[in-house]
Amino acid sequence: MRETFGLKNYTSEKLLQSLHSLTVQERKLSREILVCLAEISRRKIYLEKGYPSLFDMLTKEFKYSESAAYRRISAMKLLADVPEVSAAIESGELSLSNAAKMQSMLGKRKRHTGQVASRKEKTAWVENIKNKSQKEAEQTLYSLMPELAIEAKNTEQR
Repeated sequence: MRETFGLKNYTSEKLLQSLHSLTVQERKLSREILVCLAEISRRKIYLEKGYPSLFDMLTKEFKYSESAAYRRISAMKLLADVPEVSAAIESGELSLSNAAKMQSMLGKRKRHTGQVASRKEKTAWVENIKNKSQKEAEQTLYSLMPELAIEAKNTEQR
């Protein structure tokens, strides 16, 4: 039998209030984790602990899945460039997935075209993907970086 933490006795309204409170806490913790990861990365503490990368430390010591570790590291990098991401993640306006997707696309853009987005561009792009689903955010980012949309389409056709 699954543990319910005594939730069976909660009214529907109390259960929803509890979930709301927990999601607020979860977003705050996600933001705090990103800030902590940035400091660990800055100090290269993962090397002191015997890991070749922050990714390895997250997957091995902290038991994150590979995709969860990747999302957090990518979101951490975006946060370093665009401090407004912190508040957007905590408020729930920006998901870790969408922050990570944007950072990933910025990296691809830089590798394939040599173009580096300015802080102002990144901030505007974050504003454009707030409160969007993953699919909507991806479509928005492709419209902002059309050279990647062409590349993605060519990759799909292979």
